Amino acid sequence: EFIMLIFVSKMQGFIRSSSGFYLTGGILFNYFSGLLFNYIIHHRFLKPDGYLAIVIPDGILTNSSMQYVRDKIESMFRILAVVSLPQTAFMANGAGVKSSVLFLRKNSTKIEEAIISKKERIRQNILKSNNYIETIKNWDKEINEAIKELEKKAKEENPDFDKKQIAELIKGEKIELQEKHTIRKSELQDLLIDQADEKIKEEIESQGKAINYPVFMAIAEEIGYDAAGKEIKINELDKIAPELEQFINEVNDGKI
Repeated sequence: EFIMLIFVSKMQGFIRSSSGFYLTGGILFNYFSGLLFNYIIHHRFLKPDGYLAIVIPDGILTNSSMQYVRDKIESMFRILAVVSLPQTAFMANGAGVKSSVLFLRKNSTKIEEAIISKKERIRQNILKSNNYIETIKNWDKEINEAIKELEKKAKEENPDFDKKQIAELIKGEKIELQEKHTIRKSELQDLLIDQADEKIKEEIESQGKAINYPVFMAIAEEIGYDAAGKEIKINELDKIAPELEQFINEVNDGKI
């Protein structure tokens, strides 16, 4: 019914459920996006409508490379709240990464599948309408032809060179071409992802509470202790907690 998960460093973390604590190793952190949500929480511990409180690095919430993790969270859970913690929150434990606490409630399988299906349909339509697959194939063909032209020119200028020597001779130019190719594809992917996200946002805004809902947001600058772990008088979490509790109760009562 309830799980609290805290990553205290890159090498270990704790899972707290209604049945006790579980110490986890670095492998859980490293594969957190896949194994944690898909297996440990979704299939083993958390029940439908169960709650999860998790402390995670802010990079999970903001980095474009972590979009697939955010998609997983959005489909599997209703996001109840995001409470931002200060940079110093876990410095006493050797972790200086800016973090936040997510409060989540697990969706039913029906809602989860509906959200996943809707997002995938939108993304596929965006890719199709922009001829993404054909464009990438053409670009791949272009880069392969450009590399072959480099090899041909190098061989003409150095007829006594063997294949290995030719490869070494054009290595720098080949890497430069491949890097430009990678950047070109990445820019197209980012553009289409932005288009898909905007379309998903539009569709979500037209839907009901299942996928369009308010989220409690708060920032805690002081949390009762400093970077060294020394206790201080100010703890803004004491003020945030009752407001969050009221918000969650209103969610549970169907008011929001």
